[in-house]
Amino acid sequence: MPRTGVDVLIAIEDEDGDKKFIGGQREATLNREKEEIDATHKLTAGWAYNLAGQGSWSIEMDGVMLEDDESLELLDDAFENDETIHVHWTNKSGTNYEGDAILTDYPIEAPMDDVMTYSMTFNGQGKYTKTRRSDSDNGDGGDGGDGESPTEIEVSPSSVSMTVGDTQSLTATAIYSEEDD
Repeated sequence: MPRTGVDVLIAIEDEDGDKKFIGGQREATLNREKEEIDATHKLTAGWAYNLAGQGSWSIEMDGVMLEDDESLELLDDAFENDETIHVHWTNKSGTNYEGDAILTDYPIEAPMDDVMTYSMTFNGQGKYTKTRRSDSDNGDGGDGGDGESPTEIEVSPSSVSMTVGDTQSLTATAIYSEEDD
């Protein structure tokens, strides 16, 4: 089934390790590359032969500048102070990536007839960590499943008697049915 890009959000960690989603996001691109090492020799009969070399990764994104957005303020400070940032590529319906990066490009545009926007590039430092939705925090506060909707939701207590102005805590549990293979 096709996935939409709207499910992908970029987040950073603050100094306490709390995840902060970057405000105003519009577009995001995860770049992953490998250098090529030429290993061509006479016995390759005139055909190039390459080995995988060093890898690198980066995240490019852009968005609308939001007034008083905590994540954008943290990024501005990190850029000005040459700090490493722990960045997350979160996809609530698939694979997530995270790792340390430096913010190498951070222009802010202020057109006369449109909203202010930003773009930024995070260049990874070392290898990223890759996790699947079922074994990671996918950014939506849920606890998993395999991308399918629950077949049942149990709420407890199952019966509550209240009057106007009362508050009551409820617990909801999503139940996913096992498919027969």
